Amino acid sequence: MPLAEGSAARFAYKFYADGTMTTNAEADIATAPGSTGGRILRRVSAGLNLRKNATRSAEILPSRQVRSSRHTSRRVEGPLDGEFSPGSYFDFIEAAHRDAAAPILPSGLTEVQLTSAAADSTTSKFTFGGGDPVALGLRKGAIIQFASLSAAGNNGVRFLVTGFGGTSNREVSVFPAPTTMAADTSFMLTTPGKSSIIPASGHVRRKLAIERYHEDLDRARLYTELRVTGYRLAVPAEGNSTFGINVMGRNRRTLTGAAAPYFTSPAAATTTEVCNSLNGILRIAGSTVGTVTGLNLNLAMAADAPAVLGQAFPPDVLLGTADVTGDFTALVDDTDAISAAFEEELEVELLFMLTAGGAAADAVAFHLPRLKLNGDEENVQGEGSQTMNVPFQALEYLGSAPGMTGTTLRCTDTAAV
Repeated sequence: MPLAEGSAARFAYKFYADGTMTTNAEADIATAPGSTGGRILRRVSAGLNLRKNATRSAEILPSRQVRSSRHTSRRVEGPLDGEFSPGSYFDFIEAAHRDAAAPILPSGLTEVQLTSAAADSTTSKFTFGGGDPVALGLRKGAIIQFASLSAAGNNGVRFLVTGFGGTSNREVSVFPAPTTMAADTSFMLTTPGKSSIIPASGHVRRKLAIERYHEDLDRARLYTELRVTGYRLAVPAEGNSTFGINVMGRNRRTLTGAAAPYFTSPAAATTTEVCNSLNGILRIAGSTVGTVTGLNLNLAMAADAPAVLGQAFPPDVLLGTADVTGDFTALVDDTDAISAAFEEELEVELLFMLTAGGAAADAVAFHLPRLKLNGDEENVQGEGSQTMNVPFQALEYLGSAPGMTGTTLRCTDTAAV
């Protein structure tokens, strides 16, 4: 009798063409989501399981024993966790945002719209000779890339847009600092990959299926009609960043023999390098900081899979408000800016980018334009450096600053397809 090995388990997923759930009928796996297509999912661990409620008889019997117990409603739920890498989890981020992700600049920009492009390493800015980059669609938190510039060191680099200034927003602050160059009248500016926000309207309903296939057992568990109910990102001071998703759905099917695996030819998993904290940038309240020792970001929606009469599966999985929270730890320093923001209930901005390597490597940026800091816990311990823990609540942005979007959170991934 073979035993299951974790290294022999393959996880694959596919989104349904239609995100609607029929209240009184489950989707037929013979046709939906369909056994072709899908993608293998990178993972470290998975806790996705079928769960059932159960009732126990309350009858009082002469035998003084329980005689009846029945299963009632069922649902599928649980986490999947992995190490964070560009392109690997963007589908789930988009689903949690209930957004239709797209490149920030679908067609790119050239000298036709912006006249010329100059760069200054000291100020870490690109300056354009004409047009308005913001009016043309560029946004804070975007990751931009140039081609055909005369300064070869600026071509192919993934620059994070950190702000706008000057006449018609033509001064674009970026990270990393570009190579200084005079105005160039031939170039192409693009925003590789895709960007997703939490929209104010037009929310998209999505559902997916996830398969766990054990090759050593020739058995598959197919978890059907799932909705992504949230995600979490953890960035340590040292080591790999990790990412997890939570899902909730309607059922689990067990497939064996010729029926397993369900997904017959899923696309290979991504091969992008895992992000760690030694690459990238973190900015709080408009300033780059080097004292943060850890960051956690969470998006959660109060998901509900109600029980109804006449069927064991829920009629739908309903999602609530996108509640974005988190915390970071930082070394205590003499500026005391974080504590001042907490004491005065000042709102701050958080912008950070994680990369898979050098300046030209794929990267993922998160922009949270409004944070309310809800603590600054300083506990004096030991003889060395002292840290504070700062929990925060992210809020929907309602302002009109250049390049800002009316959202709680924007995620841009250069490897998203």
